[in-house]
Amino acid sequence: MKLEAYIFSHIPRKLNQTYYSVFDDLVNRSLYLTLKDYPNDGMELNTFIYKVTVNTNEIYYIDKNKVKAVKYKIVEEVPMVEFVKESPFPKKVKNELLPIFSGAISEEKVMNIYNKIITKDYWRLNIIESLKLHAILSQKIYELPSLKANTQHTPLAKLFSFYDREHEIDKNDIGLKHWIEREFLFGSKQFENTSEEYLNELLEKEIIGTCFTLVRFRKVTQNQFETILNSTKDKGYKRILIQYALLADYDIPQEFQIKYPSELVFKYPNLVSSLSDSQISNIPSANHLLMIGYKIKDWNYDYFDAREIMRAREIFKNDTYQVIEPGKWWFL
Repeated sequence: MKLEAYIFSHIPRKLNQTYYSVFDDLVNRSLYLTLKDYPNDGMELNTFIYKVTVNTNEIYYIDKNKVKAVKYKIVEEVPMVEFVKESPFPKKVKNELLPIFSGAISEEKVMNIYNKIITKDYWRLNIIESLKLHAILSQKIYELPSLKANTQHTPLAKLFSFYDREHEIDKNDIGLKHWIEREFLFGSKQFENTSEEYLNELLEKEIIGTCFTLVRFRKVTQNQFETILNSTKDKGYKRILIQYALLADYDIPQEFQIKYPSELVFKYPNLVSSLSDSQISNIPSANHLLMIGYKIKDWNYDYFDAREIMRAREIFKNDTYQVIEPGKWWFL
């Protein structure tokens, strides 16, 4: 059975693309059942809303407002104005925001708001100012000047790029062009479009962080991902790259699957039989296996995370498990 929900993502997502959502420290995993369920007081500036579909067999957490799932598929982009309309903001706040989205107030007033926002330190922006910036950038009624981007604007770059707004690098910060430009690249709605020249430059200069983020944001092709993977020699870094690749649903070459089974069992369940006893003798691994329908024989599941996973699976009538017996490695 399919369920529709909404993700309030901190990165742009590719339409019709599947994403995995399984590592606590890497992703925002909550999928909200309605737009108004999102706690808007915690919204960050770089927030992009999408409708998703989820197979209920993949859900491992549910409460009255949201679910969490092993994976989901992006269906469509949701305009920020739809969130504002549905959210429980006071009427006064909506009356401030909606006329900007619709282009119903004067250009002079809009430009005053815009100039005040972009000259302010981004971490000082409150939720209403952030939404005003979304409103101004998302419509095409008001003509905005090209942004002279400097390091102060780096946190705003994703938003400007997402709404396809013109920018140029401030000549005073030209030495930091790479770091500013990459934020615009990360905010683009274009995917798997990184040039070979740019990728080769990153690899030659060993700018690993940018390469990894390109994978996480699905800005490289499958072949380019494999090039990055084969160029990464450090085992710790390679494990992080494998996690990023899983989140963006890249295919992992088989020679690497067997080396990282605990990360990849979500996508390749057959790797469960490759896990060593040490790889399943901890709570995070036990939880991950439970999420995909495996229980460990004699494991004590009487703790919060496990109870929540089993409750969600029971609600969606998905509470049949295969049992693993450590030490013998067969399924009971």
